Amino acid sequence: MTIVIDILLAVLIASVSALCIYLLFWLKSVGQNISNMERDINSFVDSMLPLIENLNETSNKVGNIVSVAESQVSELSQTINRTKARFNSIFSSLIKENEENQMLNFITNLRAFAKGVSTFFQAFTKKNSE
Repeated sequence: MTIVIDILLAVLIASVSALCIYLLFWLKSVGQNISNMERDINSFVDSMLPLIENLNETSNKVGNIVSVAESQVSELSQTINRTKARFNSIFSSLIKENEENQMLNFITNLRAFAKGVSTFFQAFTKKNSE
């Protein structure tokens, strides 16, 4: 029986040795896969850095464009408000002048009407007295 145990022990040792050799090859394969993944990740990072830099540059340019546009819109708004204020002052002065002219016209017409009535009564009294 010792021979059987010795044979089984030899088979066991050979199996463990084969398993260890297989394990070494498998670990080498896993290491290569990890190296390939690391190389791929590095190349991906290297290709992404210029893209990120371009994106940052574009973002800065867009920010500058927006700030310039905001300042131009603000200037335009101020110009419109100033122009509006000028037109309002011009039109308000014209309206005041027009109202004053209307009042003067009304007073002139009222005086003319009064003179007309006065002349009518003078002519009427002259006719009645003759």
